[in-house]
Amino acid sequence: MDMKSALFASFSIGMLLISNLGCATNGALYNPLSYWDKTETEYYAKYGPSPVQKRESLQALAAQADQLGPAEKEKVSQQLAQQITNETDVLLRIEVAKALGEFDTQTAFAGLKTALHDPEPDVKIAAIRSLANSNNPDSIAEFAELINRETDIDVRIAATKGLGKFNTPTSKQALVAALDDRDPALRLTGVQSLRGMSDTDYGKETQAWRQFALGETPTPKATETSIVGRYIPFLR
Repeated sequence: MDMKSALFASFSIGMLLISNLGCATNGALYNPLSYWDKTETEYYAKYGPSPVQKRESLQALAAQADQLGPAEKEKVSQQLAQQITNETDVLLRIEVAKALGEFDTQTAFAGLKTALHDPEPDVKIAAIRSLANSNNPDSIAEFAELINRETDIDVRIAATKGLGKFNTPTSKQALVAALDDRDPALRLTGVQSLRGMSDTDYGKETQAWRQFALGETPTPKATETSIVGRYIPFLR
């Protein structure tokens, strides 16, 4: 990692320390931005970073994650996993969940699993999307559990879409719960996820998709052309 990336890592980790650890023993917040002007530094010492500054720091940190070395990634993952548990601002928890998705560590994965139990649906959805993009097959079991236990339909739909990212027998079987659900939106999402894993399009035939999800190879029904459809060429 070059000097610029190292300085950025130190800056971002410092921002996380501010967010998580609060005041120092003398009552002042540790300020990693000591090169800022005196007025800004004094404001930081008294109030800490604003929510907007915290979000910007998290977004910048996520964007630079691939430039950090293993040790820095683990350190940041630990701070983010702690923050997603302790943070009271819902919007910040969403940004933390997004940032965690950029760190390919087991600590980050554990933090995202914690976020799946957040009281706010939007935080859960952000965590689901991060897990879906992580390519970690352990996410499949988490998504399957969400489809079955979650009450918020948007969270269940997000988990169903997440399963579509994993083209495995386990992810296909997990989608059966969505196909069998009473909610039409969830059933449709289940079909869409399975469609991305299949070389054959079974259309709206939910039963055929269910068979496919269970490892069978159903025969698609022939589509009959309607009388109007057959005579359209003569009407042109």
